[in-house]
Amino acid sequence: PRTVARALPVPLPDASDPAAVLLGGLAADTPDRIAERAQGDPALRTVETALWLCRAYLDAGNAARAEEWVARAKGWSDDYDWRIFWHRGLVHLTRGAVDGAEGEFAATYEALPGEVAPKLALGYCAEYLAERLREAGVREPGLREARPVEAQADAQAAARAGARAAQAEEFYE
Repeated sequence: PRTVARALPVPLPDASDPAAVLLGGLAADTPDRIAERAQGDPALRTVETALWLCRAYLDAGNAARAEEWVARAKGWSDDYDWRIFWHRGLVHLTRGAVDGAEGEFAATYEALPGEVAPKLALGYCAEYLAERLREAGVREPGLREARPVEAQADAQAAARAGARAAQAEEFYE
């Protein structure tokens, strides 16, 4: 999952964010330096900076710091911002929590139904989770006989859809 998180497309920066131009020229291997500058420079206390730092920390393998910056981005964002869902999905993928990532990517897809990136992310999550269910069915013959793996996958997908709806409601609160 971590490799996939790094391979997914990066959202285009918000051109209206004043930090977007500055961040475009920075190397992603220096997140600590940029984070330190963002603490002291009001011009860098923007949603775009926080999301850039999230991705930079994910690239460095530090999901905890990435999650902190997604939380800051959410706090700095005035409106509904699909990029928050997207980046939380990347954090989940990096941690190997594919079921959590799927919910975040589904929320992104609901906001951007025609975009390829959330479709790619959702496709990966569905394939990964289905494979885990198939493996469980093979290892546990009783599980396979009691309930077909495909039926389990359908039930879990329905449960995740309900969780995504609740998550979207929470975001608007």
